[in-house]
Amino acid sequence: MTTAIQLKHLAKSYQLDDQTKHVLKGIDLTFPTNTITVILGISGCGKTTLLRILGGLEKQTAGDIVKDEQMKITTIFQEARLMPWLPVWKNIALGLKKAVLSDVQYLIDLVGLQGYEHAYPHQLSGGMKQRVAIARAYAYNPDMILMDEPFAALDYFTREKMQKQLIRIYRLKKKSIVFVTHSIDEAMLLGQHIVILSQGKVKKQYDLSHLPYERDILQDHWIQLKKDILTTIDNGENA
Repeated sequence: MTTAIQLKHLAKSYQLDDQTKHVLKGIDLTFPTNTITVILGISGCGKTTLLRILGGLEKQTAGDIVKDEQMKITTIFQEARLMPWLPVWKNIALGLKKAVLSDVQYLIDLVGLQGYEHAYPHQLSGGMKQRVAIARAYAYNPDMILMDEPFAALDYFTREKMQKQLIRIYRLKKKSIVFVTHSIDEAMLLGQHIVILSQGKVKKQYDLSHLPYERDILQDHWIQLKKDILTTIDNGENA
C-alpha cells in the first residue's frame, strides 16, 4: 500500500493569555493512498486542527509533512458552504472554468441528485446539501478529500444514508479520504484505517482494510472493537 501523506513529529501550539497551548504533540502518522482514514476522538483532542494543517489552512509549529508537491487536496466542512444564489449544478461547477451543465451531470448522477440540477440551496434538505458539497469536491478531481465531521448535523437516518452514499462513491472513485468524527460507530462503518487521537497525540491505530463494506457493527467482533476503542479513548483522556 502506497503512502499519500506522511507526518513526521508534527506539532501545533499557540499562545493564549501568556500561556502556550499544545494542540498537537509530535504526531507521526501515515495516510495510505486511496484509503478512507478516520481520525477519531472527543471534542478538543486536535482532530480539526490536524485536518486544517493537512489542507494548508493552518501551519504546523514544528515537524514535517511529506507529500507530492503537486498533490491536490480539497475539504468538505460540517456545513455544506454552498453559494445561495447559485443552483445545484453551478455550485458543483464552482471551481471549473467555463463549465456547462453537461460537464458536471455525471457528478449529479453520482450523488443521486438527478432532477435537482436547477434547485437552489434553500430548496434542499441537509443531506442533499452535503451531497452537493461532495460532488463539488470530486469536480475538483483531487488526490485527497478531507472531511470534517460532514454528517454531524444530520439526523440519524439521513446520516446513515449519507454514510452508505459515501462508501458507494468511494468504491467508484477510489480517492484518498481523511474523515474526522467523534462517532465510534461512524468510524467503524467507514474506516479502513482508524486513528485514535487523544490530547494531541496518536494513542492507537486500527487497520480494518481487510474487512469489507457494508459492515454489520452489531456483530460480536465489531462490539469487541468498539469496547477496545472506548477503553483507548478513556485511558488517553485520563492519562
